[in-house]
Amino acid sequence: MNELDDMTYLKAVTNGRCVVDFYATWCNPCKVMSETMKDVINSNKFKHLSFYKINVEKSPEATRELGIRSLPTIVFIDKGNEVYRCTGTIPKSMLEEKIKEFFN
Repeated sequence: MNELDDMTYLKAVTNGRCVVDFYATWCNPCKVMSETMKDVINSNKFKHLSFYKINVEKSPEATRELGIRSLPTIVFIDKGNEVYRCTGTIPKSMLEEKIKEFFN
C-alpha cells in the first residue's frame, strides 16, 4: 500500500479506481484498519484497484479536501470522484463486500 501526501494525492486518484485509508500514527483503530487493508490487498482479489494510505497530520490539504473528520476513514475513489466512505473499523469481509459493490 503506497503512502500519498498532498503533493501526490491528486495525481494518484484522478485517473483510476482506488481505496484510500486516512489515518494517524497515534490512532489505535487506524492500526487495526491498516491490518485489515493489508489482508484485503494480500488476498489478491482486487488487483484492478490501487490501495493508498494518507497520514492526516502530514497531508492537511487532502484531508481537508475530502472533509475527513474521523479516523480511520476509508474512501473509495473512481476517476477522482468519491463513490463511498466508511469511518471506523470494519471487518475484512465487509470491506471486501463494499469493494465488490462499488468497483465490480
